[in-house]
Amino acid sequence: MPATKLAKRKKPRGVLNALRHGIRTDRVLPSEKRAFAKHEALLLQDLKPQGPLEEHLARRIALLLWRLHRLERWETAEIERAQEFSQHFPDTFLPRDGKPVTVAMPGPEALEKLQRYESHLERCLYRALHELEAQQERRKGNPAPLARLEVHGVSFGTPDSTTGA
Repeated sequence: MPATKLAKRKKPRGVLNALRHGIRTDRVLPSEKRAFAKHEALLLQDLKPQGPLEEHLARRIALLLWRLHRLERWETAEIERAQEFSQHFPDTFLPRDGKPVTVAMPGPEALEKLQRYESHLERCLYRALHELEAQQERRKGNPAPLARLEVHGVSFGTPDSTTGA
């Protein structure tokens, strides 16, 4: 077979990893199509988009939520895999002090990757939600904020837990 035909047939290594693992793919996997269609229909019904732009944003929101749920399933599977491994190879999970580890967790690189993906998806989700909300307000004739500031981890208008005030 000529080298050019062979080169055309071969895919670069890792090109299908996103589909195989499903973590970073922005597509709905074939095995998820039916469940995703139901999920998307419920969200579209809840968000009530009108017009092509609002519908696009609502569908984007549905996909981002789906991907976040997929990430949660991946995290659960990774923890189960680590725990199963620790049951078969208990000596592998003994810390230096000699006390056995009761719960095995995925390695730090897997957890860091999970946190990065989750943070990215959440930022995209909130951006799409805010834009949909702004579009819907504009459609109703209400002013929509040009910018939105979100502060995570700080509560305003609630009593201070340290002073009880």
